[in-house]
Amino acid sequence: MRTGSATYLARRPAPRTIAELDEHDLVRFRNPQSGRIQPWPHRTVVGTIGGTYEPRARFAFDDGDAVWGTMLAGGGMACVPLYLAAASLRSGAAVEVLADFRGAAASVVMLRRDRRLTPGRLATLMAFLSARAPDFSDLL
Repeated sequence: MRTGSATYLARRPAPRTIAELDEHDLVRFRNPQSGRIQPWPHRTVVGTIGGTYEPRARFAFDDGDAVWGTMLAGGGMACVPLYLAAASLRSGAAVEVLADFRGAAASVVMLRRDRRLTPGRLATLMAFLSARAPDFSDLL
């Protein structure tokens, strides 16, 4: 999800296309294991997964919270997972841009071996996690 802080987007017009990201200050995530700056996934105009975009970075951090904090402080736009952006999007501190070009949806699932009887501790853990799974449907 590509986002910018409300203060940043008040100074700079929001991009309407992927190519217009080149005109913005971007805050990017650097993979701490590989040292590589992560590309930004996107969809094409017709809605298929279009690949990745590797814009130049004004800032690059190997910590997602640092990326998010810099973006919220007005340092530029960032591409972050929805779980990290949700609270700020709801409060209006962050604004999603290029929603039509979002990358592929990701989901979290629980897998277990197929058994007739589920061990009690596993059933308890699954119920605990399911009850606490965040609902992001208002942001999609």
